[in-house]
Amino acid sequence: MSDNEDIPGGNGIFIGKKSRGVRIFGGISYGNSRSGVHIEEGADVQIVGMTTANNGLDGITIAKEGVAPLSEILDKINENIDDLKLQIHLKDELIAEINTIKAQLSSPKPKNTIVQESLKTVKSILEGVAASGIYDSIKYGISAYITTS
Repeated sequence: MSDNEDIPGGNGIFIGKKSRGVRIFGGISYGNSRSGVHIEEGADVQIVGMTTANNGLDGITIAKEGVAPLSEILDKINENIDDLKLQIHLKDELIAEINTIKAQLSSPKPKNTIVQESLKTVKSILEGVAASGIYDSIKYGISAYITTS
């Protein structure tokens, strides 16, 4: 296979924007000069139990153009936040975590670790109100963005 200038080198796994139905269950991406996994805009990907270590950048990188689906999930939560009937401190925490994620996604160098930890908190809060039905409609979307390392 010859080099393709459109595909950034040094990534353990590169998932292009036209990829559909990609599922990675387990595996290790170790010692790459760039990301362990790089996902481009528009790719349909689910990653479960992937380990990344000693890569030049954070283990899994979602291209800036590729954050729209996550932004849409966060917007949906914001639109329905009053329907969740959360205690005020949980509502405040949920809003703060969503704002943290959005700030990272708009950063020129988003920090994947911060996004991951905030997503875990959002998921945990929403699991506590799963009976509302809102969580059911977004749980797979959130889970797709939470990775293990």
